This record gives sequence, structure tokens and C-alpha cells, in this order.
Amino acid sequence: MEQLFVYGTLRQLSIVKQVIGRALFGIPATLRGYRKKTVQYYGGDCFVIIPDTKSSVKGKILFVTKRELQLFDDHEYRIYLRKRVRLTNGQQAWTYTLRDEQRFL
Repeated sequence: MEQLFVYGTLRQLSIVKQVIGRALFGIPATLRGYRKKTVQYYGGDCFVIIPDTKSSVKGKILFVTKRELQLFDDHEYRIYLRKRVRLTNGQQAWTYTLRDEQRFL
């Protein structure tokens, strides 16, 4: 199983079920060194995280298969890039960061 740290709309059970075909509840987790930001993209709000050494982001860890991780990649392809991060509990997980930070800073 893969660990995926989610912090925005992917925390919503309905979105997760829409993307991978099943609902996941996850467990609470925190990512230090990033902060949340809302950006306008294609006429809608997108929730992103950007590096910020003084901040942290609360989210949750979803346990997914490699196939499900690929489905999330397909869903998040426009402005997000999957990246390996270390959470405050010491665990490593995948998360989605902003692909083109300079465009939105």
C-alpha cells in the first residue's frame, strides 16, 4: 500500500470515491514546511500547498494501492505534481504540490 497525504478537496469522501471508486476515511497527519493557498485556475478555486518553512498543513493519510495512486495522478494532472514528503510523525508519504509555483506566488 502507498501512503498519500491529502489536504484539500481530496479529503472529501465523495471526491475520493469519484476518483478511485471507494471511500477512504484516512488518519490525521501534519506536513511541516508548507502552507495552504487558494488559487484561481480555469475559473475555479484550487487548493494548493507551497513551501513555507514557518508553516504546516493539516490533512490526512489515505492508504491506497499503486493503481489508485495512478488514478489520483490522472485526476490531479493539470496543476499538481506528486511529490514524496516526510510528515511530522516521521512517515513518508506522497502528496500533490503546485506544479508551477512561480505562476501563483
